[in-house]
Amino acid sequence: MITAVDTSILLDIFLPDPVHGEHSLNALEAAYGQGALVVCGVVYAELRKANLGFIETPGAIRPPGKTTPGRSRATE
Repeated sequence: MITAVDTSILLDIFLPDPVHGEHSLNALEAAYGQGALVVCGVVYAELRKANLGFIETPGAIRPPGKTTPGRSRATE
């Protein structure tokens, strides 16, 4: 299964949100356990606009259209 991740989930985790952060992290981990995670261009742009810094960290989140080497359900 492929899960599209919304901006609010990532902001809950990375800011972190004291009310929703843990629940969002658990949901994201559960989705990752089911398959791939994707972030669309709009979410990527919103995260860059939030200026959190981690977006520029190599491998943190790749721009739309870039593949992430490593884990793939197709190769497991």
